Amino acid sequence: MNADVRRVRWCRRRRERICASDSGYAVMEFVVVLPLAVMAMFTLFQYGLWWHARNVSQAAAQDGLRAVRSFQGTPGAGEAAAIAYLNQVAPNLMRDASVAIVASPTAVTVTITAQPPRVLSFVPVPVIRETASGPKERFTSTSDQVETGPDPRDTT
Repeated sequence: MNADVRRVRWCRRRRERICASDSGYAVMEFVVVLPLAVMAMFTLFQYGLWWHARNVSQAAAQDGLRAVRSFQGTPGAGEAAAIAYLNQVAPNLMRDASVAIVASPTAVTVTITAQPPRVLSFVPVPVIRETASGPKERFTSTSDQVETGPDPRDTT
């Protein structure tokens, strides 16, 4: 019995000695915190890429709009201008970029839809859809204007 009591006391002292020290906790903290910090950093990179791709898409839509809304501009010229802008400024930034142009005699709308790159495959990234619209430039003559009556500024 005396040997059993000594063994139990020895095991109890050893357990207290091991549990009382903090050795090994820094490694455990590192193992838990490092992946979270890296994931947070990559999430910020992802957001930055998405923001940049959105700004580039908006600028390309405005460039396409400028080409289409000119006096003799065509939707084909606007699409070519928008795609040229995307290829010049950010050739590898967006996948599956498409340009849609809706033109009427008085207004033009250019929409760019694209998928930004992914840094983390399990983080969902929204599709970018940027639109620019404005009036179409057109020639008007004085005969096209509607008569509204005498000019109030005319004093004769």
